[in-house]
Parts: sequence; C-alpha cells; structure tokens
Amino acid sequence: MESDNDSKRISPLRGDLTHEEIVNQTRVVCNGLGSLREDHYTILSRIRDEVENQRNTPSKPPPPSDRRTSPTRRSTKINDNEKVLQARISNVTKSLENLEIGIEESQVMIQLSDHFQRLEADHVMLRLEMSRVQDENDWLREELSDTQRKMQQYMLELTELQEEKKKWEFEEELKNIGQETNVRPITPSKIPVGSWRVEEEKDINRALNGDRKTSESRSASPAVSRIPVGGWRSKVSVYKSVMEKEQVRVDLKKKSDKNTGSGSKRQYFKLNASRSKIPSR
Repeated sequence: MESDNDSKRISPLRGDLTHEEIVNQTRVVCNGLGSLREDHYTILSRIRDEVENQRNTPSKPPPPSDRRTSPTRRSTKINDNEKVLQARISNVTKSLENLEIGIEESQVMIQLSDHFQRLEADHVMLRLEMSRVQDENDWLREELSDTQRKMQQYMLELTELQEEKKKWEFEEELKNIGQETNVRPITPSKIPVGSWRVEEEKDINRALNGDRKTSESRSASPAVSRIPVGGWRSKVSVYKSVMEKEQVRVDLKKKSDKNTGSGSKRQYFKLNASRSKIPSR
C-alpha cells in the first residue's frame, strides 16, 4: 500500500507539472507549513518555560556523593544547560522564520494563481462579448442593407407618383383651358352704335352655338381612345374658328369705317336724337 501511495504522489522536483498541479501542491505545502509552524510555536514555548523554571528554582543542596565536587563545577553545569536551551530556542526561532517565509510565498503563489484565473475568466467573458457584438454588428448591417433597398424602392415609387401628379395637373390645366374657351354668348348691347354691331353680335352668337352643338354631338358619340388629347384639340379648333371670325369681323369693321367715313357719325346722331334731354325751342 505504501508503494502505491508513493507511486501516486507527485514529486515537486518534476519539471513537467501543469499549472493546476503546481497550485494544488502549493496548497498542500502551505497547509503542511502551517501545521509545522504551530508545532514549532509549542516547542518554543516549552523551551522558554523550561528556561524560566531553571532560573526561578532555588539551588538545592547536592547529594552526599556530589559534595566532594566544587561549586565552580556545579555553576558551569548550570551554565551549560542554559546555553543548550538558548541554542535550541535560536534554532527553533530560525526554523519559524523560514516557515513564515515559506507560508507567505505559498500564499503569494496561490493568490497569483487565483488572480490569473480571474483574468482568464474575464478574457473569456470579453471574447464572448466580442463575438456577441460582432453578431449584432452583422445583423445591423443586414438590416441597414434591407432598409436602403426598401428606401430605393420607395424613392422610385415616389418619383412615379410625382410624374403621375404632374400628368394629372397638366390634364386638369387642359380641361380648365377648354372650359375657359366655352365663353358665354355675347348679349346684344343696348348702346345705339348702329345696325352693323347688332348683325356682328348675332354672327358671333350663331358661330358659338354651332360650335357648342358640334362639341355636344362629339361628346355624345362613344370615345375611341381614352388619351386626353382629342378634347383639347376640339376646343382649340373651336377657339381658332372663333378667333378667325373675330378677325373677319375686325376686317369688315375697318372696311366699313373707310367706306362710311363721317356717315356713321350722322347715323349715330340720328338714332340718338329722340333720346336727347335738351328742351326744344
């Protein structure tokens, strides 16, 4: 059994010890040094008690066999005993000092190993935290790329909507222009300016009414295409016809002004002579 225990025991002189084996051996040695220190303290206290007892005990008379010895020899024997005790005390004290140094060194080694273990645990935690942060960073990058892709899609949709809005506004402007061309018929003026003005207003009203009837007949017929181009073209054609008739009217007016001359003025005064408020003599 003793041979088996000796074979299992790890020698501290072996150079291939692991960190854990060194720490365990240091703990065992520290505990053994602590027990040895307690034994040395008990031995030291026992020796000191013995020295005190020798100093305090009175000298007894020597036995009859030793009476022939001189007192100087007896004193030298006592001194020799004290010297032996003092030497033992010094040896035990030196051993205690060495034990204290060994215990302190072993405690320092154990504390350093504990500190290194804590540092290693902190490093492991930091590595785990770093891996977690890297995973989170990768996830955030993926989310950012998805968000950017969605934003690009939304920007494309927004541009399409803006184009559709511009198109719709253009169509509305065309409709408004077409509605503005549908001018109300000119009511005949009550100002007596001559028969040529009345005939001219009737011609304009007839042209406008005819254009309106044609536009209504066109709107009643089924539309071939939904493209908003035909409506404003018809309205523009109506507007052009009205402007052409207006130009014809202006030309006729210029010609009539040249032909009549001052006759129109006399015609005007003849028509307005009955409405004059000047009293006749």
